[in-house]
Amino acid sequence: MAALRSFYFDTALSAGDSTLSAPVKVTDPSHILFGSDFPFAPASAIRYFGEVLDETALPGFDRAGAYRGNAAKLLKRPP
Repeated sequence: MAALRSFYFDTALSAGDSTLSAPVKVTDPSHILFGSDFPFAPASAIRYFGEVLDETALPGFDRAGAYRGNAAKLLKRPP
């Protein structure tokens, strides 16, 4: 479990309560990052999953962190 908790997870084409519930349970919220699969995913799919992510109300999910803050910390960039 310690090794699994050290992984980073992205939201590429998998936003929403049902798909994010597992990462929220096994890792720190700062290890969940926004992902789009651009340029391989169609823009319409990216928009759709972005809208779903915006509506996610899962306890333990940090939307602002997933969108920017977590990646900024990981890459040592300003938030």
